Amino acid sequence: MDNDFYQDDDGKLWARYGEGSIGGADVDKAEEAARRARVDAATRAAFPPVWVSGSEAEPTQAEQQFGGVADNNPKRARALLDNKVPMEYLPIHVLEGVARVLRHGAEKYGRNNWTLEPIAATTYVGAFRRHIDLEWAVGIDEDHDSGEHPLCHVIANAMIVLDSIEKGKFIDDRLTAEVVGREEK
Repeated sequence: MDNDFYQDDDGKLWARYGEGSIGGADVDKAEEAARRARVDAATRAAFPPVWVSGSEAEPTQAEQQFGGVADNNPKRARALLDNKVPMEYLPIHVLEGVARVLRHGAEKYGRNNWTLEPIAATTYVGAFRRHIDLEWAVGIDEDHDSGEHPLCHVIANAMIVLDSIEKGKFIDDRLTAEVVGREEK
């Protein structure tokens, strides 16, 4: 489906795609953006429109449908068109806890220590199990050492493992299905 452009009562041009709209710039700017706006179906599906609540104006039908006011900042449209990573989807309060866990680890083991020497998968399998099985799964919501939520430790450890894989510092010594006596599916 190609983008479908329409003009609202205030003279702003909107690009309709999927279930929502982006745009809202002045007509001249929006027409220029429309010429550049060739967003494929996968991108439209991956990046839904943003709607901001709190407008005192009478809501439009689209605003009623999405429960707020359309984000008409052209930076949003450009970010969609450029396939920028949608960092706004990350819950910042969780990342704050993860950052504190990483700082705690840096104080114990050295900052970014996993980038200096290779790390073994089994070390992190153990860490995952300790924080999930021995803390979170049994109702403990505060790690005894760091004071942070055990799942923040799990996320931090997963980030470390992924980063070490990316940097070529990962030793994959995980038990295979063959070693533990299970057939691979």
